Amino acid sequence: MTQRCRHRIGATAWAGLLLLSTIGSARAQDTRIEAVIEQIAGVNLYLTVGAARGLATNDTLFVYAAGTDEYLGAFLVVSTTQERSAVVFAGSPFAVTRGKPLLLRFSASHVAPVERAVPDREIIAGTAPPPKVRGATPSLSGRFAIEASAFESKTRWEANQLENDTRRFATPSAALRAVVADLPGGFNLSANLRASYRYSSDGLVQPQRSVRVYQASVGKAFGNTMQMEVGRFNNPYEYYSGYWDGLMVHFGRNGFGGGVAAGYEPVLGNEGISTEFPKYTAFLNYRHRTRSVGYDTDLSFHQVRPQNGLLTHTFAGWSQRLRVHRVQFSNDIQIDRNPDTDSWTITRMQVRTSLPLGPVDLHARVSMLQPYSMWSTQNVIAFRRDQASAGLSYWTTEGFLSVDVAANRFNEGSISYTYSTAFGITKTSLFGLGWNNSASYGTRDGTTTLYVSSGLNRSFGRTQTRASYQLYRTASTFSTFLTHTADLSLSLPLARRVYTSIEARRQWGQNLLTSNIYMGFWTSF
Repeated sequence: MTQRCRHRIGATAWAGLLLLSTIGSARAQDTRIEAVIEQIAGVNLYLTVGAARGLATNDTLFVYAAGTDEYLGAFLVVSTTQERSAVVFAGSPFAVTRGKPLLLRFSASHVAPVERAVPDREIIAGTAPPPKVRGATPSLSGRFAIEASAFESKTRWEANQLENDTRRFATPSAALRAVVADLPGGFNLSANLRASYRYSSDGLVQPQRSVRVYQASVGKAFGNTMQMEVGRFNNPYEYYSGYWDGLMVHFGRNGFGGGVAAGYEPVLGNEGISTEFPKYTAFLNYRHRTRSVGYDTDLSFHQVRPQNGLLTHTFAGWSQRLRVHRVQFSNDIQIDRNPDTDSWTITRMQVRTSLPLGPVDLHARVSMLQPYSMWSTQNVIAFRRDQASAGLSYWTTEGFLSVDVAANRFNEGSISYTYSTAFGITKTSLFGLGWNNSASYGTRDGTTTLYVSSGLNRSFGRTQTRASYQLYRTASTFSTFLTHTADLSLSLPLARRVYTSIEARRQWGQNLLTSNIYMGFWTSF
């Protein structure tokens, strides 16, 4: 099954060695990822980022409110695809709503002030070490994991019920995320990479060996007015340019700044380094924070100039986040130059607002997406999707309830609707189990979909257990498709800062049977 290609990171860490000879000292950028909660389904929350941004199963993500940097809590990644991730709360739940923008960081030790340190009792297996104050002494922190997953699917064609089509996949892998801080001269090296061997019974997955370098960079701060980063990185000051093999320079102080970035787009598909897609970016950013008001904005201009006959891609982006006490407003807008008409077109737009009324949060979101097709030489903006949603959520320390309705329209066709609800109890009287449930019902062009989920979770110190069941049904005039899924997972410490996790999943339906098992070992240092 194919997915829309994004800026995937190449397989070499050439940058880290190169910069040591090109820059005189550094202070690393905090790796931050902006994500949106796309869906709340039982025990799982679904985020709009995945492996393409460096997330992996069993990662712990420290969560901050976009636009305020207020620490909210932590997520544990339970599964991930290239573009999406399913997470659960790591420790005590905190208030979330569908469509809410969040900032995710892999390590609290690099971003949270000491007075905001996450208590050990709030962190489950696999988290980073407790926050500490940096000194002049070099320090190493990160996470190393060895993992393996196996998947088997059996499908039967409607026209031939006597034969099964069986496929098997296995993926052992090793992943490393590390930051070497306060090196001599002020250098700071950051690396995030994963090496995998991808076996498939009929050779569908190629190449079998895969090395993905999500980050390999060196940064340096020159006083408090200039910062530089070289290598493979994601620009933390704007959200539109993706990943780079290149150089970024940022100037600024007292909340206002700006800078430029230049380099190359990492290769799409084979994860290598190429000079076929040189690109350039200029950006401005501003931040103002008080106890009652917070405002963040960034404005950027971009150009990608392919050297392989494709069209020059010129675009600009603007984002802002406003908070007044607990009321929040945000928007993201991207405009692209359409080479077919030589005019500017809005290709991405999202506006979200939330209004808290005591423990109840009212929220609404409107978005539009008509992506620029980088690989086309005509009709480069051919697809459009409009979405609007509204709902409310109620959160207390004992549980939560949320209700949402969303409308979708594709290419100005008919409008489809999705109705969703979720509720849960943090701790029941039955053995102290947590209970989470969700359901959604949608209609589109005569087809209806139903999704129901229910799950239980229980912690025993640092040991975490989860079990859930999901039902998915889609029906049209011609056919009905129904599947059931059961999940079971266990995470526990083996030794000081050494943890393991085991997960199993079984899905079954009329012509489908899949089995998936995962085991991983990891340590934080």
